[in-house]
Amino acid sequence: MNTMWHIHRWSEAIDIAPNGDVVGSVTIHASVEAEALHFLRVCMGPKWAQPERMRRKVRVSMAALEVMGTRSTRWSETSRWQPDGRLELLAHCISTPPGPGDQIRVHLEYVWPGKCVPLMRQDRADDFVCLFSRDLDELNYRITLPAGTRTKYDVIGLARDDDSFDLSLYTAKHKRPVIELIARDIDADRCVGLRLDLK
Repeated sequence: MNTMWHIHRWSEAIDIAPNGDVVGSVTIHASVEAEALHFLRVCMGPKWAQPERMRRKVRVSMAALEVMGTRSTRWSETSRWQPDGRLELLAHCISTPPGPGDQIRVHLEYVWPGKCVPLMRQDRADDFVCLFSRDLDELNYRITLPAGTRTKYDVIGLARDDDSFDLSLYTAKHKRPVIELIARDIDADRCVGLRLDLK
């Protein structure tokens, strides 16, 4: 992330298919710190070296952007793969950019074929983590698994005695298990999230 904006809350929901394909969304609540926010930058990716043929099928887009509670006009989007295997999404403002103190809400949606292949098809544990360069008020990570899946799970980067977080497992419609992590007051440059392993 960059210092032009300060992300306060990150909410991510992912839906995993039996073959490891993922459909997900991210909602970001942030405040602008630059004189003018001309672009947004977000990076995301799997925790394994995904083949190029799978990368070509990945689609990430900004579904909505609100500035001070008002829906903004569409921003121009570009994306590129980073050397570490993450996809970088850049959204460029093509109208009047938000200014200092403006509160923004960004909603991203993605379709990521094969993102969870190691977990679903290779009998390997998988990590679902976030890392921010600034303090984060709240992280909400919700993972929905296929019906009938039995899973083991734990937190990454959080201490039960020192950190404020809730970790739960419940059943959604169609008997699909959902693991949800809500963590609060996360320090900058701290990798936090979930590790899942199928039973």
